[in-house]
Amino acid sequence: MTPRKKLAFAAVAVGIVGCLGYWLFYSGDVFATHASNEQNRAALTRIAAEVQPGDRYEAVLASYWRNATPGLTIDTRSQDTWVVKMPPEFGAGDWTLVIAFDGGMVTKATAQTSNGVAIASLAFPDH
Repeated sequence: MTPRKKLAFAAVAVGIVGCLGYWLFYSGDVFATHASNEQNRAALTRIAAEVQPGDRYEAVLASYWRNATPGLTIDTRSQDTWVVKMPPEFGAGDWTLVIAFDGGMVTKATAQTSNGVAIASLAFPDH
């Protein structure tokens, strides 16, 4: 292969890698950016602040729908545990709110990052 062909091949490879890197990590199409997830973090914080021990399913759903953003999701498949998530954020711990129920009433709500670190400011006070 001639030096000119090697240079052209290298330029095309760098261009492809650059486009893929932009698409994966910066565009927000695959991973949300920290800035684009700001609304989701704020909504999750509002939901965590509104949900109180003793709340029923309906109150939690009302809080979710009142504060939901297009990127926020709620998993209600289990009657014992509901999970509110935001889109994955590359290189950061996206937040998750786990709400535990017993007898149809909230017993615990914990917010944590995707790697399991608790967000203490969003936890119920200990009684």
